[in-house]
Amino acid sequence: MRAEVMGMPSLSRAVALVVLFAAAIAARAEEAVAAVFNVREGTLGYTIKHRLHEVRGITHDFEEKLVVAPDGTARVQVRAKVASFDSGNSNRDEHMREVTHEAEYPYCSVKAIATGVKVPLDAPRRIG
Repeated sequence: MRAEVMGMPSLSRAVALVVLFAAAIAARAEEAVAAVFNVREGTLGYTIKHRLHEVRGITHDFEEKLVVAPDGTARVQVRAKVASFDSGNSNRDEHMREVTHEAEYPYCSVKAIATGVKVPLDAPRRIG
């Protein structure tokens, strides 16, 4: 049974409209929220180019933050301890720390912006 009071829609229609409106707001709110990723584990590779040679190495002591905005713009910031860089040659690593003034500048930082980044909404699904 539906009751019309002073020309207002029935209670069931009003509830349905409120639910649809709330769902629309929730969907827009999810779209408007940036995806934030903090990375503190893993391996970070690096390459140092010198006019006489190229050095590759790794570090496990780093922090990374990635923020992907709803428009697909991604901001990334990585910070690593210079003292943790390991090229496999301790003499070379010591010289690199000296040349980069590691005592004054203990961290190497990189900031970057990318566009067109899409964050998957669902985890990959297994087939079979």
